[in-house]
Amino acid sequence: MAKVKKIYDMVAVTGTYTNGKGEQKNEYTNIGKFIVMDDNSFFSVMKTVPVGNWDGKVSYFEQKEKEHTQPQATAAASPSSPPPSGDGSDLPF
Repeated sequence: MAKVKKIYDMVAVTGTYTNGKGEQKNEYTNIGKFIVMDDNSFFSVMKTVPVGNWDGKVSYFEQKEKEHTQPQATAAASPSSPPPSGDGSDLPF
């Protein structure tokens, strides 16, 4: 059985926006994955199909290695504060 060789992100331009410097930029939406197998077969898996301002074009970007970082520790609750009750009575809404 063939194994995954490369994975690309499938990306579509779905609109534009103006950044803080007043420059107009494209808005990108990740619509799925394009997968190349080690036997050079390939397939795509779409998570979503853009509608509206989409021109039908899809760009492919090679996935980057994801960084494996430890989550930052959160501050421990102060000893004077009571622990949450778990019944939702401590929620502000």
